[in-house]
Amino acid sequence: MTYSTPQDRQSFILSLPIAIGEIIRLIEQNASNQEGEQLVQFVVSFLHPDMVCSLSLLNSLEDSSKTAVEKFFQYALGEGLDPLLSAQLYDFLTPHLLGQFRVR
Repeated sequence: MTYSTPQDRQSFILSLPIAIGEIIRLIEQNASNQEGEQLVQFVVSFLHPDMVCSLSLLNSLEDSSKTAVEKFFQYALGEGLDPLLSAQLYDFLTPHLLGQFRVR
């Protein structure tokens, strides 16, 4: 699936489990700043074995982002991220990874 329109992106976010949707919304809201970059690194480190995140960087996040990180972490460890969801999230976040995401 492509996520080229704001409506497509919003529909995808709304379809996610709450713990995942919350952090993805924060990534979208912070797409043009360091907070968003750090959140992307964190999430993608769960999705692809070549991606890493320094957890010490997360200390500088806003409290709302720290809470979202904690919820995502608990979900990923407890419920798990199935391969389909992982692939969808990676596809959705690819523009952020490449620095090509533009808020519309």
